Amino acid sequence: MANFRCAKWLLLAALAYLLAGCKIVVLSHNVGGVASESNVRNCPAGELCEFDVLDIYFRDRFSGVASHPNYRFKEWQAGPRYLCGGMTAACSLSTENFADNPALMSIIESDAAFYLVPRFERIGSKERAALQAFQDGNPRVSDARGRLIGTIAPGEGLPPENWTHWQGINIRLKGYAQRYRLPIEFDGSMMIKVSNAKNNLGHTNPRCSSDDVPALILQSSGPTLGAVAGPDTPLPLVVGAGAQLYIPDPVESPSRKAWTTTWDSAERECLTAENGEGIVLPLVPLGVDIQYPLSVEGTNISIQGPVSDSLVF
Repeated sequence: MANFRCAKWLLLAALAYLLAGCKIVVLSHNVGGVASESNVRNCPAGELCEFDVLDIYFRDRFSGVASHPNYRFKEWQAGPRYLCGGMTAACSLSTENFADNPALMSIIESDAAFYLVPRFERIGSKERAALQAFQDGNPRVSDARGRLIGTIAPGEGLPPENWTHWQGINIRLKGYAQRYRLPIEFDGSMMIKVSNAKNNLGHTNPRCSSDDVPALILQSSGPTLGAVAGPDTPLPLVVGAGAQLYIPDPVESPSRKAWTTTWDSAERECLTAENGEGIVLPLVPLGVDIQYPLSVEGTNISIQGPVSDSLVF
């Protein structure tokens, strides 16, 4: 049945979009990729892969595979020229019956593109994450316990030793394709601290309850952070009250909602400051505990923790 349904999708898509091209484009996800039965058309998490369909001998079966234990494959994304859209089973694709169909053969002989995109869902209510050691050539950053947490991100075109222009700390999390960045800032006394004053944090619950998980406000526009933005494009690692860390929800897409800016303090006090409406992306808390101050390899500079009481907006 799955093979019939996928063949039907391929047939309908081919008849509806007689454009130049025949290839399968696989867009994997931040927390999962695609595995092929042949093992030659695998697409790891965070990658965009293209596979040519050149003849009537193409045959393979694709499965969505989560790279993080807190997620599982949900379904194949639906849409124009999307293969197996809405199906929850493995996607079996074959061109072996195309030989007697001139319309389908014309597609094979062209360069039309068809898409195979997995969707994933969270297992459980809380995010579980762990730091992943990596080296990108920049000075390493360790916390007060001597644990490596990431590397310094210098300003564009600047050497890492130009510390007054550090953008933040690059961090990798196990099982996530994306790179994350913990922002830092410099105050007038030249103290360096983890930044939480410009994170666009807010609550979509008008009661502004201290139990609410905050959201990242993207104002009127912004990238689709819930999907893959590219492994080399860092996503924000957001600091909330009590130095709690959050990442943009790996499986939720931005949506337009009403939001409220708040006072964010060590006591998780939540006082309404301003209301508005914009594109909101839910945040999910991480279980990663970073002990401050942080030290930077090759320097005597320390990076302090976030200020405990500041207005976030």
